[in-house]
Amino acid sequence: MMQFNGLKVKQSLIAISIAMGALVFPAQSKPDTQSFAFELGRQSGTFYCRGISLESAIEKGTMGAALAMDLPMSQLDSMDLSSDQAGMALIEGLLDTAIDNCPQRAKTIFREFAALGN
Repeated sequence: MMQFNGLKVKQSLIAISIAMGALVFPAQSKPDTQSFAFELGRQSGTFYCRGISLESAIEKGTMGAALAMDLPMSQLDSMDLSSDQAGMALIEGLLDTAIDNCPQRAKTIFREFAALGN
């Protein structure tokens, strides 16, 4: 008759339960900065097309993107959106949405960006 080593069985059961838990509750991965920046741009574009100023649209878009991507505030605070890639993704998302939904207003985006810098 085969005897089981109690410690090995216990370790095996723990390993199986951890593996099953990972399948049921996968760890939330941090979205990459470019994906978040693009979503931020899309969300900002939606607000911008509602007649909101660009600055306010970006503020609201940040929260909208965080909610859409299920991003906790702690991860949002740790994201570096100052890179060229993130900036381009934000502008791409913003223009994509604005051109599709409010083309007349989209023409003023770059002027408003310039005004934000002053």
